[in-house]
This record gives sequence, C-alpha cells and structure tokens, in this order.
Amino acid sequence: MDYKPKLRFPEFSGEWEEIQLNKLLSFKNGLNASKEKYGRGTKFINVSDILKNDFLTYSNIEGYVEVSKEQFENYLVSYGDVLFQRSSETRDEVGTSNVYLDPEVDCVFGGFVIRGRKIDEYEPFFLKELEVVS
Repeated sequence: MDYKPKLRFPEFSGEWEEIQLNKLLSFKNGLNASKEKYGRGTKFINVSDILKNDFLTYSNIEGYVEVSKEQFENYLVSYGDVLFQRSSETRDEVGTSNVYLDPEVDCVFGGFVIRGRKIDEYEPFFLKELEVVS
C-alpha cells in the first residue's frame, strides 16, 4: 500500500512508515494512593483529564495527590508523554489517549491511566489522536 501523501511539506520525502507504539514508548501503570492522600500535593492526571482536554498541560489538570519523592520520580509525567485510559465507565473510552504538552512543569498520573514514556523520536502533538487497535 502506498502511504505517500499527495500534499507534503518540502522537508519530508518518501512514504509514511507504520511503527508499533512499543518502538516509540515504554509503558507504565499509574499511581494508586489511599483516599486520604487525594485533594492536596502534586497535580495528577486522571481519566477525566484525558477525556475533557484537547491536550494536557499542568494548568488544565484538576486533581492533586500527596506523593513521596520516590513516587513522584516513578510516576512522573513530562513533556511528550502519552497518557491512555486504562478503564472507564463506558467501553468506548477505554484506550482513549492524550498527550502532555507542558514543557515547564511535571506532574504524576493516576491508577486508571497508563503512561507511554518517550524512548524514540516523535512529535508529541501528533500522538494525541492515537487509535489503539490490537
């Protein structure tokens, strides 16, 4: 199949390449904390943030959770990370993705979310609309 688009930017040539996500991202499940830890501390991305935002930045994340330094490092979300919904109230929303595009401030991610951490080069903005198929 020919994946070369008809309209191209001059700096690009050749056919598009189909790449499996595990060549671009490493995956990790999110943080699960006791209910007493929520509502203060570090901002954390949950499933509603993934669904209701066009893209994720520190300022549009609503939730907070208290985390240790070790937890912050283990569940860190940085610019270019892709976040996937692990579960949802509706089946259609499972696997929905969004991308963290704040270059200034990091946050953490919750237990119903999977983080895809960048391990190869890609433009994060274009991974926002991923369709996960098996």
